[in-house]
Amino acid sequence: MGVNGDARSLVRRLDEEANNPGLETLRHVLGGNAGERAAGMLPAVVGQEHAALCAQQRVFTVLASRFDESGPAGFFLSLASAAVSSRVCLTRLVEGAPGFSSWVQSRSPAGIRSFERVLCRSALLGGRAEVAAALHVAMISWGKQCALFAHALRSEGDFATAFAEYFAAYAEPPRTLLAQAVEVVEAGLADGEDPSVVSATVEDFRMSLSDFWLLAASSPTKESIRDDHELADA
Repeated sequence: MGVNGDARSLVRRLDEEANNPGLETLRHVLGGNAGERAAGMLPAVVGQEHAALCAQQRVFTVLASRFDESGPAGFFLSLASAAVSSRVCLTRLVEGAPGFSSWVQSRSPAGIRSFERVLCRSALLGGRAEVAAALHVAMISWGKQCALFAHALRSEGDFATAFAEYFAAYAEPPRTLLAQAVEVVEAGLADGEDPSVVSATVEDFRMSLSDFWLLAASSPTKESIRDDHELADA
């Protein structure tokens, strides 16, 4: 089997593995009363998501400069552009909702620091195959998690609809980005990157997404979306 086949086989195996700790964590923290729990988590989730998007924009730009060949650079620049678009969309949602602007803070919340550490390590030390494979798997894993979170939010009524739609948009990662990721993995493996290192980095990304939901669920610093909405309408 050639390098191309090896890359596709490796990415397919990593994608198909049942291990999605972030999804299992989210199911656990939502529990039986998923809608109410999701609404209570939403302030922390929004703050963490905003911080994650800011970090992604910076890191993907660095990766594009590190791997300046047209294929890898194009992939990482596409990711940076997507992060900017998502951040703009999220900021508009928050600014358009009375009382919600305090959700987005300048300091990274605890729930995103694990993800930021993994991202920063990738930007400075990671090979292009390991980073691209990890991001490929992360996009799919995150999509499943966001689909579940959005479904839970929708049960809370119209006041949560806009945020539900925001997270639902992640459910199906763009096929062009997934295909680009595989091409970058191919290039990295062709240069001699170790598949075992690729697998380890994928697992690091998976676990950081689990931390995202666990710490959002335990955040004591915000009131729920329903409380803010009712206060704004009073």
